Amino acid sequence: MDIAAPDVDRVFHFLIPPALEGRLEVGHRVIVPFGPRRVEGTVVGFTGRAEVPPERLRPVAALQDPVPVLTPALIELARWMEDRYLCLFVQALRAMLPPGARGDRVRLAPRVWVRLTLDPAQAREQAAALARRAPRQAAVLERLAELGPHGAVPQATLLQAAGASPGALKALARKGWIALEEREPALEEPAAAAEPPAPPPPLTPEQEAVWRRLEAVLVAGSSAAGPAGGRVPPGQQGLAGEPFPAGQAASAGSGVAPHGTAGGRPPAAFLLHGVTGSGKTEIYLRAIAAVLAQGQGAICLVPEIALTPQTVARFRARFGNRVAVLHSAMTPAQRLATWRAIRAGRKPVVVGARSAVFAPLPNLGLIVVDEEHETSYKQEETPRYHAREVALARARLEGAAVILGSATPSVETYHRALEGELGLLELAQRVGRRPLPEVEIVDLRQEFEAGHRSLFSRRLLELMRERLAAREQVLLFLNRRGYHTVLLCRECGFVLRCPHCDVSLTVHQLPSGRLVCRCHYCDHRQVPPATCPHCGGVAVHPFGLGTQKVEETARKLFPGARIQRMDADVTARRGSHEAIYRQFAAGRIDVLIGTQMIAKGWDVPGVTLVGVVSADTALHMPDFRRQERTFQLLEQVAGRAGRGPRAGRVVIQTYSPDHPCLQAVARHDYRALFDLEVAERRELGFPPFGHLIRAVVAGPERPPVERAATRLALAWRQAVDDAGVRAGTVTPAAPAPIERLRGRWRWHVLARAADGAALRAATRTALERLRGAWPRDVQVQVDVDPYSML
Repeated sequence: MDIAAPDVDRVFHFLIPPALEGRLEVGHRVIVPFGPRRVEGTVVGFTGRAEVPPERLRPVAALQDPVPVLTPALIELARWMEDRYLCLFVQALRAMLPPGARGDRVRLAPRVWVRLTLDPAQAREQAAALARRAPRQAAVLERLAELGPHGAVPQATLLQAAGASPGALKALARKGWIALEEREPALEEPAAAAEPPAPPPPLTPEQEAVWRRLEAVLVAGSSAAGPAGGRVPPGQQGLAGEPFPAGQAASAGSGVAPHGTAGGRPPAAFLLHGVTGSGKTEIYLRAIAAVLAQGQGAICLVPEIALTPQTVARFRARFGNRVAVLHSAMTPAQRLATWRAIRAGRKPVVVGARSAVFAPLPNLGLIVVDEEHETSYKQEETPRYHAREVALARARLEGAAVILGSATPSVETYHRALEGELGLLELAQRVGRRPLPEVEIVDLRQEFEAGHRSLFSRRLLELMRERLAAREQVLLFLNRRGYHTVLLCRECGFVLRCPHCDVSLTVHQLPSGRLVCRCHYCDHRQVPPATCPHCGGVAVHPFGLGTQKVEETARKLFPGARIQRMDADVTARRGSHEAIYRQFAAGRIDVLIGTQMIAKGWDVPGVTLVGVVSADTALHMPDFRRQERTFQLLEQVAGRAGRGPRAGRVVIQTYSPDHPCLQAVARHDYRALFDLEVAERRELGFPPFGHLIRAVVAGPERPPVERAATRLALAWRQAVDDAGVRAGTVTPAAPAPIERLRGRWRWHVLARAADGAALRAATRTALERLRGAWPRDVQVQVDVDPYSML
């Protein structure tokens, strides 16, 4: 038997003991002897006796769970992740388990059930015969006979009802009159309020055209589909555990033209590019209904489940108790219970955030990735996977279809669609032919020259007064929480910084009105100094603005308005996101001020005005994706306006009014942004025209980190040259943009190449060459396809 052991990049062989013969399957968790210890492992395959002599093997010590925790397809997916993201195989396996099932402290503990093997009449006859000499055994038989033919009951319940002991059960089992069986606990996930069922709304002509193309694939079978219900059993797609071919997208529709011109078959992976309010969710719901009708299951990924309560409500309204919701706010026990229900097939529709891509549906037919452009789909801890790419890979392994949906697709995804690797479906109009909101750009330089010093421009103030007088709702967006962004000395320019991180402290206002300086990375807090720690001057003042300052200003300007703030500080308590959303949707909030939380998935008809307090926050970050992210964020938040019967308007305040990214937002012109990004990235060899790998070297002291990063850069450069990686470049080691984080110094190295597979292989070679001489207190974190350069 082949078992993946913890924290070791190897598969080990163990002997199956007689007690477990015929019971072990691929995906089972087991306890095995590992040196002097007993550790947990996962069964990943079986080896014939001729290949490994049994006398050299140690036997498996125990079985952790009555049924496999992972399916063969998920194990194949873990092998793909190992290659794609340069992680350990066992790390990929662990990422697929719910929190309650990681490690041996919380087991998927079975319950023992007692089943009657006799006819009830025979059981009563035997009970009468045993009444004098074995009254407890008789009581057990009487209780079981009451359940009818072959009745079963949990052991604990039966023993209490019959006043019997486990010994009585063992005696009856030896006689063959009862059977003792291990079953999973019938634990369900927490109940949730569901919307009343409602019939699907009629489709617009655009939606109808999109749905017909999807329906042809989902019902008739995809390009990866086999003869049995559209699924191809793992291991029969020609993959055999090998990574996908270099340079190809990990999707079932790889290499297929958008209109199905390759071989006459449409692709099984699609990009649904629809403007905000165009009805993408209804397409998702119909697609899921189609796969359910074929006895298959579906996964719908959303960026952050707590921020999209309306989406979850719509899914439950359509599919009732067949929907399972997975999110981080659930307790480990709740997640484990939900996970069991999914694995047993009782919940064929799974809605969840990033990790829900690993939901163990027994017959997967569809994966939907809503808002596929969102950075929250990228895992920032090992294994550093991207849920969108994992979804495409899993769908290819299991013969499922994929829908990637967004109003502002990532440049990489849209490029795939234009190249024919994904089918391109487009919804260019809102439902009901409602117009997209008109966007105005306000030049804050002119406001300053005119002597207007308010956080809100004259135009934004004018529109806010109009909307509030008309009892309409307003969204104010600023992607910075806190009261002020920095505390600065006007005499010497000193900025108060975190003692543990290379970032300035943000000034927050406490409920008491006092100010406190906080680090948004390590949560260090301190009282603002009265004098400058550097020069001793007294001109220490806060500068910049955050959502707290915007809230305070709005309350002063509009004292009669009902104003609420929504950011990470306000929504720390469980359920607070949904509570604020419900108040806003019910019209009990006039002005909602928030960070990017308010830009995702909200559909509130009363919102007619969106104000972007500052559009310059992310536009000048040291990141090649800065323009793409700024466009996505502003276009998404702009899309919250005008979803009801009244037209919407958006005001964007900026010091860079002529920036092409902001001009594209003003015209709702995604293609202009895409063309701008593609031109720059093609020249630089950045995605989608090249592959990136970032290595961050971190440790408690700066000199060893610098030396280790320099050695890594040299070894990496040598490995790339030795392998002849096409267009392969490796940057010299340099301090990370945030050089010190949570007390650890950080340097980074960036590698780029046209061939992603060759670059990954060279990276493995470089790390292997350095393994024996790497400093013990210095760590290296490798991030394939990084989404953050900080």
